[in-house]
Amino acid sequence: MEIKYQQLFGINVRPEYYTDEKPHNDLSIQPTSQCNKLLMRYKMLARQTFNGITLYYQCDPLQNGFVALKPVSTEEKFTFILKAINTNFWYYADVQDWTSGTVFLLKNLNYNTTGDITVLNGALINAMMFSPMQFKYAVPIENVTGLIEIRNNGALIKTLIVRAKTNAEPLTATESYLIDLTGYDDGEYLIRHINTGGNNDKKIYCSGDYSVDALAIIEITYKNGAAYTGVEPFQNYLVNVSNRKTDWFYDVHIRDKAVPIALASQLSIAPAGMFSRVSFNDAERFVQFKSVSKIAYSQTPLQLQLKKTGTTTPIMDPMPLPSATDVQKDSMNNLFTKVIVNV
Repeated sequence: MEIKYQQLFGINVRPEYYTDEKPHNDLSIQPTSQCNKLLMRYKMLARQTFNGITLYYQCDPLQNGFVALKPVSTEEKFTFILKAINTNFWYYADVQDWTSGTVFLLKNLNYNTTGDITVLNGALINAMMFSPMQFKYAVPIENVTGLIEIRNNGALIKTLIVRAKTNAEPLTATESYLIDLTGYDDGEYLIRHINTGGNNDKKIYCSGDYSVDALAIIEITYKNGAAYTGVEPFQNYLVNVSNRKTDWFYDVHIRDKAVPIALASQLSIAPAGMFSRVSFNDAERFVQFKSVSKIAYSQTPLQLQLKKTGTTTPIMDPMPLPSATDVQKDSMNNLFTKVIVNV
């Protein structure tokens, strides 16, 4: 008997840096172990694609070719781990405040439709702590006992007693407690430390597939329905990661010649309106330009020209472009890049 499969849904990861918005092996996406168990239960397959991953369901051979053999009759969460394989991804993509051992949680807001469904359209922000199903959690201790509550979707699942501090311990003393969620599902948990100052909450994503280099968890909630199973246009969950944007600076130095090419005050950068002159000194033959707004890094290079006022022939064409790997931070933590040009 021929076994037939139909597409259930796909996840497309699209870094906007690339012209074709394809990940180009910079990113990898894999089902979690818990997701693989779901795939087996519902007779499904996961297949890598150039853009991400696609799930297929086995069809019932006694039906019309589109009915699932094992339909998803209740809401299920299919989870995937996204990792950055190319280290340059961290430079050109807008990834904010990620550190090893944290993860971005991306969820679909709906599944009752077909076609493209946006999961992310912009920067990766609001990373949360990422942990295995067993981990140590440190809390400050006080002169009286406290509590640690572990909650999942608001429901209290565990409580631990935090011991009181002894007289010999410093005011800043802490104690680590083992949080054991073995046997529970992967997912988002709330760790609440209750002390004399009130509640201190921490969101943590726990997974049996924990790894320090995980970038994001993509959590797709799905339920079977005649209107969106095996029906074109298929469901495509889109993860659009925006480009990193920074202020661009150009420091232009005019070489000492008998007849200088121009005064510093006569120079400009084309196209008009992209850069403003923030300082210049004709005597020292120096001018600095800054982008009017932050500029996104892109695989398609900008065509910038250095010009002298009142002339059509550029002095430099094209101008060198800053690299996303040379990003700096100013005193206010604003990102910028600087290019030094000698003409």
